[in-house]
Amino acid sequence: MRRLQIDKLSRLRKERNQKDVDDALAALTRSAAKATATCLALAIDAARAKATVGEISDAMEKVFGRHRAEIKSITGVYKREASPCPTGVEKVQALIDAFEDAEGRRPRILVARSARTATTRSKGDRSAFADVGFDVDIGPLFATPTKRRGRR
Repeated sequence: MRRLQIDKLSRLRKERNQKDVDDALAALTRSAAKATATCLALAIDAARAKATVGEISDAMEKVFGRHRAEIKSITGVYKREASPCPTGVEKVQALIDAFEDAEGRRPRILVARSARTATTRSKGDRSAFADVGFDVDIGPLFATPTKRRGRR
């Protein structure tokens, strides 16, 4: 699939008029900087000139920057809710304490999303793991191998 998408983008770039694309993207960036009009119509014009979504995003990013989601976990909620059935939580915490005594650190877990629809579930998982004593590393949202290497 990756190879097919790269080939498709290569064909698109060969078929389009690059000056039209550059002009449309520049107009979009100028409009964003002025903040006097909606950028939607200009983004549509850029798409009609065969600019890619990444190129349109880059044109907007020049003015607005890139959104960086603040990733944080919340503790206390799941442990409190599990209190009617404390034996499972207590058993996990005892195992975590034993691990910490043996290893000199708490067990660590990485919670990463594999799909955009997993937002709520992964936040709940992060909080639950933190509540019982894990050190939780939170993976970036929408990570792909190419984004981790800094390319689109």
